[in-house]
Order: sequence, then C-alpha cells, then structure tokens
Amino acid sequence: GVACGVAVECGWAGMGKTKVYGCVVPALCGCPPAVALAYASASPFGDRMAFVGVKQADGSIRYSIIDNEARPLLVIEGQGSQFSDLMAPVRLSSNQYVYYDARSVLNEAFIDAATGQAASFEDAKAFSDGLGPVKIDGLWGYIGKDSPTPVIPPQYRDAMPFSEGLAVVQNAEGQWGAIDMNGQTRIAFQYDELAPFENGYALGRKIDTFYAVSLMGEEAQLYIRTPNSEASGSREMLVQLSQGTLNVRAQPSTDSEVLTFVENGTRVTVLSESGEWSEVAVPGNVTGYIKPEYLRVP
Repeated sequence: GVACGVAVECGWAGMGKTKVYGCVVPALCGCPPAVALAYASASPFGDRMAFVGVKQADGSIRYSIIDNEARPLLVIEGQGSQFSDLMAPVRLSSNQYVYYDARSVLNEAFIDAATGQAASFEDAKAFSDGLGPVKIDGLWGYIGKDSPTPVIPPQYRDAMPFSEGLAVVQNAEGQWGAIDMNGQTRIAFQYDELAPFENGYALGRKIDTFYAVSLMGEEAQLYIRTPNSEASGSREMLVQLSQGTLNVRAQPSTDSEVLTFVENGTRVTVLSESGEWSEVAVPGNVTGYIKPEYLRVP
C-alpha cells in the first residue's frame, strides 16, 4: 500500500515507492494513485510546483517542472530540489547551480543582457526572507532576488537559509553562529553544531554539551552527552529543519546524486558518522548521507 502522512499542498503530495514517484490525492490513501507512479525522481511541492524526472529510453533522466495538478510546465536542463520563497535552485549537468523563479523560468534578474547567460554558482540553497545562500569561490554568502551580486559577501565555510530573521553560518575556523539580514553577527561563533531556528530557539552543541539557544543568544543547557548516553552502532534521530526538505545523497558530497528527500520531524537511523556527514537509513528503505547539523535527539 501507499504510505500516508506525507506533506500536502493543494491536494497533491510527492510520493516514492521503490524509487518511482507520482502524485496521490490524500483522501485516497490506501487506494491506487490518482496519477501513475511514473517519475524517476520528484521533489516536494513548494509554491504549487514540483520538480520531477522522467527516465528516457537511453537511460538518461529528463527533468521538468509540474504544477499541483501534475501538469507539465517546463522542461529544464538540470535537477531542482524545491521552490521556496518563489525561488528554486537547480543543479545543472556541469554541477553549477542556477535559480528558477515562480514563473517557472530562469530568474531574469540573473541573466546577463549582453551574453544571455544566467548567473551560476558552485552551490545554492533555498531562498527565505528574500535572501538565498550561494557558494562563490569556495565560500558562502547571500544574494537577493534582484541581482546575482551578493548582498552578504561570501565569507563562510557553510551557510543555511534564513529562519526567524537569522541565518546559521559556519566561520573559517569551523565554528557555528548566526547573522542577521544585514550580515551582522547576532549569535557568537562558539558552537560545534547549531541547527536553524524554529519557534524562537535553535539546538546548539559545544563539544558534548547541548543547549537551547534563543534568538537573543541566551543559552539553556539541555544535557551532556557521555560515552554511555548512546549505544554503540546505530541510533535513532529526528530531522530538524526550519523549512523545506533535506536531500539524502548517495555519497558524502554535495555533488553526489540525490536519492530522496526527508521532511522536518522525519525519524532516521544514524548508521555511522564521518567528518561532516552522517550515513542514515530513512523511510522507504533508502540509505544515504546527510549533514549531522540537521539531526536532533528525539
């Protein structure tokens, strides 16, 4: 049967079954899908649109954007993750990223009038509050919707989308803190891990001590992880996101194939950890890699 409980927008939901995807009407849970499971890949819906991939006769994948009634809008040269704040990053075959806007076209503000080429980035994440994290020359900064020129200069090892007015970023020394929309530091760079803010708080870790961190930077100690606080081998964790979904990749690299997506609150099993990646088992019998900063203890 088809699992229920997936995120829904406008009566449709992205579903996966043995890595084949389609759309179902939630009221028909347990019944055959309203649209045949025909996609090799599919993103969750955002702004009433989703990205899907259709396997071709030669084995290649053709990607396109569909609306919330599964009508095709546009064939694209790349793989998108999810529309958010009326924008969506799309990875091209060159492993560069461009942005499409909610009209399902390349953002015109990012197209060079002289060459007709769209601005591209080494990596890109979801827009939020009008700003999107992009990677340029190995460092992360933020751009607005009206220009590819960064409004917060690239200077971070990693950067998350804005949430509740703050963005969690990692400095050159590998410590995490948070900045406001003017690029000013609001949460000091003192955490080994810091999750995006949700409902006024973020989960932060300093060595083996975990804290609830407020938007004002105030800390409340939650617990201390000891050698006996977690069993050796696998353990259960929850995905923690401020918005959108999280890619589960085939290998521990942002350039690796996206196997599936998980949503906020998804329970996963951590199988192993290595550097900046955790190997996890997620619902649907899929095993892949995600960043550990998006995980929290249940």
